[in-house]
Amino acid sequence: MVRLVHCVLVIALAIAYPTFAQEASDAGIAILQSGQVEFDARLFDRKSNARSEQFEITPFTGTRITCELDRREVNQNGVTFLGHVSGEPHSLVSISQSTVGIIGYIRSTKFGTIDIRPGATGKTFARQLDVAHLATCPMNETARNPIPRGAIPTSDCDDGSVIDVLVVYTTDAKTAAG
Repeated sequence: MVRLVHCVLVIALAIAYPTFAQEASDAGIAILQSGQVEFDARLFDRKSNARSEQFEITPFTGTRITCELDRREVNQNGVTFLGHVSGEPHSLVSISQSTVGIIGYIRSTKFGTIDIRPGATGKTFARQLDVAHLATCPMNETARNPIPRGAIPTSDCDDGSVIDVLVVYTTDAKTAAG
């Protein structure tokens, strides 16, 4: 339980403070590598209806990933790209652009699990997660990306992205604290 809480805390800090990702990587906890990534703005063109588009991203030095578009979903909040890594039909790519920035993930056997998030500086960062340090989930998948701070969930189920903390003080603790 302590390891899980520590892992969640490290991931939460790495999300809030991208520079912390390197420190977490140095400690060998959950994040294998991280780096800044840029996307071609045409990928998120709301008017495009292409079905066979490809695009490349370089999330880390020396790592180039070619992604293929399977489906693009457009709504008033942004655009979501759904696809797979080229040459890996069982991989999964989900990248969304909204008012908070670009967020998503890439899961593949070759590249592992790569988390994509906006940073505090307005830039987009990619982090390769060490899934061996994460809590096990159904089908050995990491938990879904959390909803950006202050956003309203798009579904009525709890996706586990919010950590609920309840602090209860007993009367003895209140008295002792003054």
